[in-house]
Amino acid sequence: MAAIGMYGVFYSKCVKDENGIVTGYTGGVKQMGKAIDAGFTPTEADDNPLYANNSVAENDSSAAAGGEITMTLDRLTEDVYVDIYGLQRQEVTVKVHGQEVKGNGVVSIGNENSVPVGVAYIRSHQINNNRSYHEVVAYREVTFSAPEENAQTRGESIEWQTPEITGNVAGLDDNQNPWKVNLTFPTQEAAMQYIREFLAESKEMDTKVVSLASQTEATGIGEKQALDLMANGIKLMADGSVVGTLHYVTEWAEAGEKLGATEGNFCFIQLPKDATKMDCLHNGQYIPGKTNVDLQEDKKYIFLVASEDDTYGFDITYGEGKKESVTLNFNRATLEAKAG
Repeated sequence: MAAIGMYGVFYSKCVKDENGIVTGYTGGVKQMGKAIDAGFTPTEADDNPLYANNSVAENDSSAAAGGEITMTLDRLTEDVYVDIYGLQRQEVTVKVHGQEVKGNGVVSIGNENSVPVGVAYIRSHQINNNRSYHEVVAYREVTFSAPEENAQTRGESIEWQTPEITGNVAGLDDNQNPWKVNLTFPTQEAAMQYIREFLAESKEMDTKVVSLASQTEATGIGEKQALDLMANGIKLMADGSVVGTLHYVTEWAEAGEKLGATEGNFCFIQLPKDATKMDCLHNGQYIPGKTNVDLQEDKKYIFLVASEDDTYGFDITYGEGKKESVTLNFNRATLEAKAG
């Protein structure tokens, strides 16, 4: 099977759980640029031979896990600089002959960190004069280093100057999900659909262990006001990530009575109706006074989120003795700052 072409390079930002394992993607599938070429160099394991009877009886030469990918594109989009390299968008205005002219792009502050992304492209093949083979090459997690930038004056003929980027491809981290995929489809349309599914958004949590309190579940004016105050458009994803904006609430007496804090970013959750007991953990440690909590009456829980690095775990016990657990994280949430 001979490769005869390459189409697109697509990416989506990785979502990881508390153990650093990629559980999905966020931000949608975007095109990094039009593809020119791509090369992958695997990280090979060293041979580890076992000698017996003056010869090699066994040898451990494990399969490659991870490596380095190098790609040349026609250009890097502004989204790439923001999403992958962490640069900031900026718009400026200058005056030319008395008229305002706007310019926009990205700026580097100096504290940026590259964000891991899932990457995929399509490689075309020809077999027996048939070009209907479209191979998806996909990597679960790639972290790119900052690209080199060059400029050259134009001579008698145009010499195309295209960006080349290099990324570190992560290998196995949980021995379950493949770190690299090569799948062939009969049409480019089918190959693109697979890329969309491979880089799909993380799903919302499908569990009854805990849910985010909503207006439809609120009882009484106080709870409805609390929900309006605390959050905007929040969702709970399958990996336990809370997505959305947690507003900064001030002088809220009800929360202060329960938490010892009258202001901050709060999260309001609904516990299962048939739950009887709850143990609550903050950043992996059981919270004093929040273990073996009787849930016969109060099935809602309000807690203070001090930073995006916070995690809250809930061990729920049901009447029949069944137990379930879930851990929430806020690394994809926006914690609104205190006004002023």
